[in-house]
Amino acid sequence: MEPRDREPASSQDKRPLEEDSDDPDLQDQSEVEDLLEIASEAPTDTSWPGEVDEAELDGEILIEEPKPRPKKKKSLDAAALAARRVCKRLRQERKAARKAKRKAEAKAKKRRGFGADLEAFLEKTRERLETKAVEAEALAAAALMAEAEVGSRPNPKDRLGLEPPRSGVDLRGFVAKTRERLAARSELERATEEAQRAKAAALAANVDLESFRKECQARIAQRLLAKMPQIRGSERDAGNINWACITRRRIAIVGAGPVGLWAAMLLAQKYRWTDGTGCARLRPDAPEVVLFEARSMENHCTRTDIRIALSSSTRAMLDQQTKSRSFTSGMPVAEIEDTFLRRWKKVAGQEARIGYGSEISDPAELCQSGQFDCILWAAGRRSLDDPLRKDLGCEVKIGDSQRVVVFQVQDLQGADAWQLGSMDLSGAAQQAGRFPGLRVMLRPGFEGACACWLWVFGLSSEVLESFVLKGASSTPRETLAEAFEDLVGATSQALKPALEALQQRVRASGVTCRFVEASYWSADHAVCQLSVGDQLVPFILLGDALGGKPFYTGSTLNRHLWDVATLIDEVEFAYDGGPLDAARFAMYERRYMECLRRIPEFQRPRSIILQALPKPMPVPRQRVDEIPPCEAKTLSLPAIPFGRPLM
Repeated sequence: MEPRDREPASSQDKRPLEEDSDDPDLQDQSEVEDLLEIASEAPTDTSWPGEVDEAELDGEILIEEPKPRPKKKKSLDAAALAARRVCKRLRQERKAARKAKRKAEAKAKKRRGFGADLEAFLEKTRERLETKAVEAEALAAAALMAEAEVGSRPNPKDRLGLEPPRSGVDLRGFVAKTRERLAARSELERATEEAQRAKAAALAANVDLESFRKECQARIAQRLLAKMPQIRGSERDAGNINWACITRRRIAIVGAGPVGLWAAMLLAQKYRWTDGTGCARLRPDAPEVVLFEARSMENHCTRTDIRIALSSSTRAMLDQQTKSRSFTSGMPVAEIEDTFLRRWKKVAGQEARIGYGSEISDPAELCQSGQFDCILWAAGRRSLDDPLRKDLGCEVKIGDSQRVVVFQVQDLQGADAWQLGSMDLSGAAQQAGRFPGLRVMLRPGFEGACACWLWVFGLSSEVLESFVLKGASSTPRETLAEAFEDLVGATSQALKPALEALQQRVRASGVTCRFVEASYWSADHAVCQLSVGDQLVPFILLGDALGGKPFYTGSTLNRHLWDVATLIDEVEFAYDGGPLDAARFAMYERRYMECLRRIPEFQRPRSIILQALPKPMPVPRQRVDEIPPCEAKTLSLPAIPFGRPLM
């Protein structure tokens, strides 16, 4: 029987338990020790309950944080602490040295190619040629010394052998010495010629070795590149690869807003490399990205009436990716789009293409006409019709929704909009209007358009139903209450005290008012498939086309940017020999479903979310005699993602 199935013993039962430890039913000594430990930790006053409360299990159970046990403080003097720090630093230095050594060995092994030590071969050849040249020079020097010894006579005519020998000198000895001098002179000339030829050969060998090294490197590189799946089907001319004919995937991004430009920029930066000349450009196998935008070129990057609240972590990520420090909180959408666009054109160069004025209503037709391998749809919340969304399986469901009163203020008397945005305006409105759930948010405006926007939300459904719309408030009024009265008429008395309190704080003039709907919305799926002929093309929803929160939360675009960054980082968009199917985007779909489950305002039941999670495709069974032989495959490792949740 397991220890947990045994009823714990009290403090009085410890001794009998110890005495019964030799029971033949308990053969393992470790089991006895576990029973003793459980018995010692059991409560002494009461025993564990025998019945389980089902209601408690059906409710919410919170995990309490365990209290840490107090640790005994060790008394260490300053010398011991200093010695510990020195030892730690030495260990870190040794670890860094070993890491650098392994890195250098790996780099050297990579340079050698298929195990051929090219550098050692070149070094041995150079040493052999230099040794040969030194031997030739030594022979020449020995010949010179021999000539000097033979020809050391006082009379220069005797040295040349022109003067006959004097009387009393042996004629035969003279003839022998003359022959020795002539032989030494011919040996000297021959050694000098050999030394000159050896020097010329050594100089030519250095040039030949350098060209040989370059040819070997180029040949090995061609052999390695020929085995890559991107180049396996490309055209070759005498062993040289035609880079213009390698296999590349085509990616279509619909929507050149902040999310679409951000995705295009990240794709270009992911497949950017530095060639041998030190110039940074796109890889030859980088996917071809085509961006489509419904607006014209003149109207693109002109939305200055919308400000985005960027968090500190989002600003740090954007500054790092764009290599700039231009992102601030409350930045207009036009400046964000312009920064992304300039960075994308700088990285992609001539590959950065935008089709302005392209209103796309059918993604399948776009995919078929452009022969795209994948479509990233970032065209906005209402860019797809409801019947098309139903056919694709990405219908939009509205979650929590409420009506918000929006005041557009032309002028502020005295206070600054940025100062008012940092103040608590909700407290004064709640106290004056006696609405405990009322919230007020102020966003700064732009010069020439308006001073600020004032959003009032959190009203109950009974209060909102009591308002009767009179007409659009297009004429600027001097106070907030007057503008709201133009909108709803006499039914504005319920909110009038709160608006008067806000008027005292804000002191607004030139005010217009309108109602807007603020809601949570979400699509059924983030990853869909388009049926184009006999192929299934991935159709990925990004940005507001996938889901979002009300505008007053200020976190919608922040999360969209993080989601796209994670998606681009974890999926391999370059051609790697395999199909670019929807299974590669399974993690993106799973993160989206986890977001819907985590945020209750989306109103997505957990059972539906679990059914919508992507499942692996079943593999058809094959007979043993029908299984084809295994072929060599090229493994493509994806980039390491820095995973973050969707919302």
